[in-house]
Amino acid sequence: MGFFDRAHRWNTVLFTAFVLGLLFVYTGVWQLAFFAGLFAGILGKTGRRDFLLGFLGVGLAWAGHLLWFYLFFPAGELASLFAEILGLSAGMGFVVPLLAVLIGGIAGGLGGLAGAYLGQLAYPQNPRSAGAESEP
Repeated sequence: MGFFDRAHRWNTVLFTAFVLGLLFVYTGVWQLAFFAGLFAGILGKTGRRDFLLGFLGVGLAWAGHLLWFYLFFPAGELASLFAEILGLSAGMGFVVPLLAVLIGGIAGGLGGLAGAYLGQLAYPQNPRSAGAESEP
């Protein structure tokens, strides 16, 4: 298990969150964004950094997915309709994808934070023996 024993660099954690975010967004179950951040956070093992990297990785994956929809499908009209349902004007349709990316990013960030602490718990960085603390 040497791969999980060490804390990985930020680019590995971000890439893991991004790729898993893309894979999970195509399943159609948005709650899996948490697990994309969780698996990335287990690799990173630093809470604040892994929250940010999980947020960025999953948020960018969702933004790319939404960009693809907006380029090839009439999603802008649907977003404007949804904005009107929320009580906003029809010109505020850009708020809907921003909210979607924000929700995905928060789910990925919280997963990254939970994964970092889970990784620290399961694979501690500096294991100490019981007698090492009492030595002068």
